[in-house]
Amino acid sequence: FAECLRQEVPAVDDAEQVAPIEVLKGGSGIPLFCIHDGFGMSRQYRALGNYVEGPIIGMNQVPAEWETEFESIRSMAVSYADRVQELYPNGPYRVLGWSFGGVAAHALAIELQRRGCEVRNLVLIDAALSRNRFTKRIGRIIGQNRRIAEGRVLGYILQTNNMAVPAPWKLLAYRQAQMLIRRRGANLTSPAQWLLESMIQSVGVNQRCLAQHTPDVFDGNVTMFTAAPKLKDGGILGMGAWCRQLRARHAAKDRLNNWRPYISGEISTHAVESTHYEMLTDKSLSQYGHKLNVC
Repeated sequence: FAECLRQEVPAVDDAEQVAPIEVLKGGSGIPLFCIHDGFGMSRQYRALGNYVEGPIIGMNQVPAEWETEFESIRSMAVSYADRVQELYPNGPYRVLGWSFGGVAAHALAIELQRRGCEVRNLVLIDAALSRNRFTKRIGRIIGQNRRIAEGRVLGYILQTNNMAVPAPWKLLAYRQAQMLIRRRGANLTSPAQWLLESMIQSVGVNQRCLAQHTPDVFDGNVTMFTAAPKLKDGGILGMGAWCRQLRARHAAKDRLNNWRPYISGEISTHAVESTHYEMLTDKSLSQYGHKLNVC
């Protein structure tokens, strides 16, 4: 483990493949295991290194040698618990996840507890359960349609680089994304084809798994950070944008209610003036990074 921590992962452009486990930040102490998002990647958690003490380990949605494609979030949690214990056998453990990664992190923490391990901290960053027929149906549609999954991946890449997506539900294609990047003149290269394919596959698998997932109960306390965009005057911001922000704030409240049955202890919640996709940016982390480090 100590040898592993001496080398941090190279940038995506410098790698031909993504490893199942990557050291995002070295150091000593109890590692923070960060579970990949719905796109299968964990490298966005590097930003936590400026706020969180100790090593940070990223869990990517890449099967290890003994693993096959995951059929459920529970099977994912079992495999990830094996990885965690192979790297850091005795615990205690700190587990964190953003977006889909929060749902997987919750399942991982439960699996570690089943094995008699101590989970000292579980942190969920804007993690939403799929709890109604509409969201489950949308998840199944995305999981079964490659083109929709590709649009979500490309839209995510553009949004996280402060670039506007043509329309929220438009089917964005690879060539179209390339053209938008060139027009903007952004300091951003189009994702390599192998990386794009990996992310598209992850979106499909994760949406199907999320649509059928009913969590078990985590025995302990949980810290949650939720995106809650600041409401502005409708006349200045525009009615459409104002309504989207209002929906986002209501969604943040719903997430707490949805998680309550699956957490036995206290839930410490913190609202962050941010959108979902901006939760791991420096701008958003400057609001809650110190709280994250304390917890």
